[in-house]
Amino acid sequence: MDEFFDHRPFLVASIVMALVIVQVCLSGQTPTALMAAGMLVCALFVRIMTAEAYRRYGRGGDERRWLRIFAAM
Repeated sequence: MDEFFDHRPFLVASIVMALVIVQVCLSGQTPTALMAAGMLVCALFVRIMTAEAYRRYGRGGDERRWLRIFAAM
């Protein structure tokens, strides 16, 4: 379960997504790039907050509950 809620792999993927967003912005699609950047920031925030909640409350708890939370995330 700890690997599911580790946010570091998502951070690496976010860096790659940010590079794509910069490329989209440079191609002239600024509104699309801004929307994608906003979605990326929101997803990153949710991912980090969920990982922190798991670290505080989830270890040794109900694994099925945390699997449902991970799937919803």
